[in-house]
Amino acid sequence: MTTPPNSCESDRRRRERWLLILGIGWLFDYGLALAVIGSELLPAGVRPVVALLPVPMFGVFMALLISVLRRLDELERRIHLTALAVAVPVGVVGLMCAGLLADWMDAGARHTALRFAWAVLPVAYGVCYAVVRRRYA
Repeated sequence: MTTPPNSCESDRRRRERWLLILGIGWLFDYGLALAVIGSELLPAGVRPVVALLPVPMFGVFMALLISVLRRLDELERRIHLTALAVAVPVGVVGLMCAGLLADWMDAGARHTALRFAWAVLPVAYGVCYAVVRRRYA
C-alpha cells in the first residue's frame, strides 16, 4: 500500500507545472509578437500593441513564481537567492558584451543582437541554479 502524496508536495508540483506552462506561453507570445511586428501583416499603429503582447503573460508568470518562492523552505530559498546573486552579475557581463559586440557589428546585426539580449539573464540564472543546487545536494 502506498501512502497518499503530501498535499503540500502535490500543491508545489502543480504550481511548478503551471510555471512551466506559463513560461512556455510567455515565450510563445514573445515569438508571436516578434514575428508579427517584423512583418507587414498589421498596420504600423497596431504593432506597438502587439509588441506588448508578452507583458500580461509575463506578469501572471511572475505572480505565480513569487507565490512558489514564498512557499519554499529556508534551504530552497537560499539556493534560489545564491543562484540569483551570481546570475545577475553574469547576466550584466553578458549584456555588456552583447552591447559592445553590437557596436562592433553593422547596424542591422546590432538590432538583431540586442533583440535577444534579455535571454542572457534566464540562461545565466538556470546555469547558476544548477551549480548551486549541486553544491547543496
